[in-house]
Amino acid sequence: MKKTAIFLLIITLMSVTLFAQKQVDYDSYLTIQRGTEFNTALKIIETLAYQYESKRIVNSSSFTGGTAIPINQLPWKEALELLCQTHKLKLTESGGVYNIQDEVKDEKPVPKDLRGSDKQVKITSIFFRADKDFLNSAGINWQTLFNGKVIANLDFKGANSIANDLVQASGSYQINQNNYVLDINSMLKVIESNQKGSVIAHPNISVLSGKEGKIQVGQDFSVKKADEAGNVTDEFFSTGIILKVKPTVIDHNGTDIIHLVTSVEKSNATPGVITTIIDKNEANTEVFLFDGEETVIGGLYDTEYIKQRAGIPILKDLPWWVFGLKYLFGYNSYEQHNREMIVIIKAELYDPIEKRMQDKKELKELIEKQRERVDETIFDDGNFKIKEKKR
Repeated sequence: MKKTAIFLLIITLMSVTLFAQKQVDYDSYLTIQRGTEFNTALKIIETLAYQYESKRIVNSSSFTGGTAIPINQLPWKEALELLCQTHKLKLTESGGVYNIQDEVKDEKPVPKDLRGSDKQVKITSIFFRADKDFLNSAGINWQTLFNGKVIANLDFKGANSIANDLVQASGSYQINQNNYVLDINSMLKVIESNQKGSVIAHPNISVLSGKEGKIQVGQDFSVKKADEAGNVTDEFFSTGIILKVKPTVIDHNGTDIIHLVTSVEKSNATPGVITTIIDKNEANTEVFLFDGEETVIGGLYDTEYIKQRAGIPILKDLPWWVFGLKYLFGYNSYEQHNREMIVIIKAELYDPIEKRMQDKKELKELIEKQRERVDETIFDDGNFKIKEKKR
């Protein structure tokens, strides 16, 4: 009898345990009517998601319409997945967030036959910043820029040593009185050597025709932003020297012309107590260029303030508590420098891909021939001379 009672007790406990395991938490189920606004449906689901998994839902998709299907007594996670699948949205889980995004469509494969669509453009640029007063006194006419040279009207009044250096760098090629042809590279070297400016960037990029290229010399910073659900996200902004180009090669009566759309930006961020201030100089242009032709962008100004300490040496730099002598024997001077940033952009066409492949093949064959010739010789270690190998 005792064994039977114990057996019945075990059977009863197992049945209770299995029944408890099969119990369903119907509090996690929900019902949403068809046509409910999508963001409203997500807020309903987010309430249960935060209750059961302490996770938020962020809708980063572009869909804002109503739900296309009804949700009838489904667990909240299944309802969320069903809504995303129905509206062709991508659901990802990262940390404490369910993120909903638009589905990325597969890009079309690049066609095998690239003939006629393989135009490639090399963009070469120079960013240099120079003293505004110096550029004005040099009288550089940027509209005359061609083949890396520009015309300048140099004024020799006051025995200007910089003007003399520029003339020597130009090779003294004079068009008429005080007008000289200056080489850009030589001019920049003279400007840097006289501390009147400097090259701040020299970015190069190769872009396919019709595609956009971007170069950034700087850094990105983020700003905290809260969405409707109270989630805090980071929104990033780019600062520094940014160059965006979009060249399109056009066949005009058998001649390739480059239609260049370009944007130049020089910016920096200053964090504040309430918000972040972005100081920005930006210029946009759209020009037609031949192969190897240059264009110039100017008029990007900024101001630099320099503080200098002047007076009697040593005494002017004494600490303030030494009888205040630094105030008697020294003073602070402030200088304001107005600077202009000039951007020179050059566009060059690459050879078609078939010609580049042929040139590479010919170069490879030439190298192999040179190697075979080297194999026919030996080195004389004594005289360091190459002698023909005896056969």
